[in-house]
Amino acid sequence: MNTRQLEYFVSLAETLNFTKTAQKFFISQTAVTKQIKILEYSLDTKLFNRNNHHVELTPAGNVFLAEAKAILQRIEEATERVRLTTIGFVGYIFSQSILFKRCCSSNTSICKTKISIF
Repeated sequence: MNTRQLEYFVSLAETLNFTKTAQKFFISQTAVTKQIKILEYSLDTKLFNRNNHHVELTPAGNVFLAEAKAILQRIEEATERVRLTTIGFVGYIFSQSILFKRCCSSNTSICKTKISIF
């Protein structure tokens, strides 16, 4: 299983159309079909019921759709955090203020609070 397969799966689940999914990713319908079959094989379950004229999610496909979206979202968030860290937008603030001291569990004079700017 890879992220590309997850993206194809989410797109197909949302459109229920192999042609639209193939067009979105600039690949052939055959390639989409192959990747979905590989994904189903790796999960050992059918994600779609399909014939020549109809595509629908199976119950397992519905469950996997929510999980696939969450995985892709998490990857996007992680990538963005790494990018922001690389350019210096994520780091630590050190403060000696009373407000920050109260937030710390220790009685040190410097409190370290991790921040992320998004």
